[in-house]
Amino acid sequence: MHRIVSFGKCFADPIAVRIMRVLLKQSMTIQDIQTVLDLDRHTVDLRLTKLRDAFVVHSDFQGRWLKFRISERARPLVERLLGDFYEDVDWDPNTGHDDRRFKEYFAKPAPRVPTNV
Repeated sequence: MHRIVSFGKCFADPIAVRIMRVLLKQSMTIQDIQTVLDLDRHTVDLRLTKLRDAFVVHSDFQGRWLKFRISERARPLVERLLGDFYEDVDWDPNTGHDDRRFKEYFAKPAPRVPTNV
């Protein structure tokens, strides 16, 4: 019962919904999420903890980076719920900004690492 309630509470939190929207697109580090959503680390960390406790988000290391993603088990439900209410979510002014920052952030080339050090 606790798991169902925790899952539902994630959709009652606008910031958690914004995080789920971007994580549906691709896995991201906490720094990526902060930058794309223009939020401070504490705010993102609190929501990611809530999402992990509800088994909505899973994290794992990819190389030296901890990446977050929507869990495989929760993905169909999250896609369905966000899809059903996507028009309502689009009315939130933050979602347009989030989408634009997401595209800009991931369109940037990766920083070059010097090879002759």
